[in-house]
Amino acid sequence: MKLIATVGFAIVGFAAAFGGTIIFVSPRDGRMQELEVDIGAFPAYSEDETSIAIRAPRSFAADRIVRISSTCGCITAPNADEVEQSGNTLIIPIRVVATSRDEKINTSLYLHTNRDNRFRVKITGEILAPFDGWPRRAEAIIHQTDSRVFLELNPPYLENIKEVWCFSADVPVSARLDHSRRGIIFEPPEGADELELALRIGRSTEGLPNWSGPLIIQDESEHRDINGHADRELTESTRNRSKAK
Repeated sequence: MKLIATVGFAIVGFAAAFGGTIIFVSPRDGRMQELEVDIGAFPAYSEDETSIAIRAPRSFAADRIVRISSTCGCITAPNADEVEQSGNTLIIPIRVVATSRDEKINTSLYLHTNRDNRFRVKITGEILAPFDGWPRRAEAIIHQTDSRVFLELNPPYLENIKEVWCFSADVPVSARLDHSRRGIIFEPPEGADELELALRIGRSTEGLPNWSGPLIIQDESEHRDINGHADRELTESTRNRSKAK
């Protein structure tokens, strides 16, 4: 995957990924002032570590990083002494903390040097949705044969759902993980079209949900899965019942 490094919004080089480390190359006669990189997709409510390696113009070799600041808590900036510098090459470890309801990563690191230079590294990325409708709501489908409700989960979350709470008018609703169907099965009261759902995902504070909101129940004919496809299993089931009639 190729990524673009920019100076003043002009394309000046390229970046290539090597085992999670991103290498930026600038022209020999250029001066690094601003870089931009897409670090890819990270699951929501997760923490992960990666590193950014920057190969700056040779003139940068006289600079030493003395401070790093970040504009957003989704990227944790390291201390200056954690940065590995060899001449004009820097390796900067970062921690991605995707714990909010943001759908995108969009932040900047500012590198402050001993020669009063300041360089900006703009970091962008995607937050992988746990389920359809996230972050505002959860969108589930009702199984026509037994009135059970199914919420599909993106695969990275199957092992990271720690607890599920579901209510209908403050009355608890039965909910269980179904790994064979990659989601959560609910058994709501008859006629319910909206439930209240709360989930504890990944490294949340023990005992407390880190996502809560409405669970909207849709008819299977209206549902599109996380990837935008109709639910094949339920569609086939409906077709078979129609033939039987």
